[in-house]
Amino acid sequence: RRWNEQGVDLNRNLLSEREFAALSEGGSERAALYDEHEWLWNMDQAWTPLFDDARFALRAVYAICLLGMGKVKRALVSGQYHAASSLFYGGSSLAPSHALLLPLLQREALAREEW
Repeated sequence: RRWNEQGVDLNRNLLSEREFAALSEGGSERAALYDEHEWLWNMDQAWTPLFDDARFALRAVYAICLLGMGKVKRALVSGQYHAASSLFYGGSSLAPSHALLLPLLQREALAREEW
């Protein structure tokens, strides 16, 4: 599972406060690109196998033709940091699990360097 109990994608959550501030701005180019094409990656109803698989494939081809593969990939892979209910939400601050683990991992890494 890639997300926690708050719906935060933990793979996209390990950022500094400055990075969160820069990415969570709603007016950023990344946010605009994600929002403009939200219809591609955020379903508004339950997934129906086969039908929705085909629908997604057609939407993906349309989006790639319309925007180009680079923009679709950049919007999708980089995630987003402004819409908590949407897919690939990276959070607005460090997740509690990361906040607990980072000091421990840093301490262990320093101990290994001294060893």
